[in-house]
Amino acid sequence: MADRKGRSITFKTPIRVALGRLKATIEEEIEGAIIVFQDLGNGEYLVECERKEDAEVLVEQGFDVEEIHVCVHPPKGKYVNVSIMGLRSYIEDEEVKEALSQYGDIKVK
Repeated sequence: MADRKGRSITFKTPIRVALGRLKATIEEEIEGAIIVFQDLGNGEYLVECERKEDAEVLVEQGFDVEEIHVCVHPPKGKYVNVSIMGLRSYIEDEEVKEALSQYGDIKVK
């Protein structure tokens, strides 16, 4: 598992909560910072923590917001399609894969 994925969590809230309120609530529960906070739609959110330990704590304990307990889990089945165009012909495929591998697993079509 790539480190970035190990530091990421997803969760769904049953009610609409302001992003700022959710972020502040999560930051109260962890020691490090939040690097990415993304609204995926339909009340689902993706968070990337600065420290892997913070993501693990959130998965184990969840957090409370507006009297509702929110269960947290690692991202599942989420991926991003990346199209790379305009690279110089002398750049080898393996160099590109190596550079992108720091962001997660690479699947080539």
